[in-house]
Amino acid sequence: MERATLLAIVKATPGVTADKAGRFTVDSEYRVSLYLGKPGAAMELDRVEAIVLNEEFCRVLAGPGPTHYFLAYDAVHALSALPPEVDSRRSAGFS
Repeated sequence: MERATLLAIVKATPGVTADKAGRFTVDSEYRVSLYLGKPGAAMELDRVEAIVLNEEFCRVLAGPGPTHYFLAYDAVHALSALPPEVDSRRSAGFS
């Protein structure tokens, strides 16, 4: 993926906001993942908390810890964003 494509995707992703320094932060209620590699053989990088798009690479803060990942743009295949979970439990006697 090219930097411009990833930038457009990140800007359009619900639950992701940018600060003045160009760091994109994921709201805590959302679950964002990046997929690295080629279609059919991609690895998921889940629990993304922040993304910084530099000229030659992107820096991703993700996972337990969290950990800093430095990625080439051509390694990024896709991005997914799950909306906040809605508590849909139903109580007996109520519809």
